[in-house]
Amino acid sequence: MDKRLLNDLIERIKLGDEDSFTQFYDETNKGIFSFVYTFVKQKETAEDITQETFIKIRQNIQSYKYGTNPSAWFFQIAKNLALDYLKKYSKQTSIDITEIEIVDNKKNETDNKLFLHDMMNKYLSQEEREIFLLHVIHGYKHREIAKFMNQPLGTILWKYNTAKKILKQKIKEELK
Repeated sequence: MDKRLLNDLIERIKLGDEDSFTQFYDETNKGIFSFVYTFVKQKETAEDITQETFIKIRQNIQSYKYGTNPSAWFFQIAKNLALDYLKKYSKQTSIDITEIEIVDNKKNETDNKLFLHDMMNKYLSQEEREIFLLHVIHGYKHREIAKFMNQPLGTILWKYNTAKKILKQKIKEELK
């Protein structure tokens, strides 16, 4: 995608040029779809989020500053929507508590999962929770998470292992 072309298209869209929006869509929709698909791994969901991305782009087009990186801007919108979807979906999905190798045998499975959710919300940062949930619930590999979050693989591994260690420690403390 040519940065200059995208910048020019965005400027024309700001002025109300519908043909420029069509051209912008044609230039970017496959890239946005592919990017979103790496998060959600479902064609229909990726299509929906891609369309939602274009709606958000349209709604927020006036906030774009000419000369900055248009790809970074619209991929950030797509990423936020995909992560919002995953967060919403993850709340409806159960956590595999064996991942952290600690269960309270006095509690049933549902209670253990609710307990783990509470512990995650209480002791992990937003980013640590995202990394942990993307890996444990959605089964993404650490390399994929690093790509989604635009961070080095080593950073993602460190944050995941830190989150796991914190959860183990805090759960042990709670169960004593």
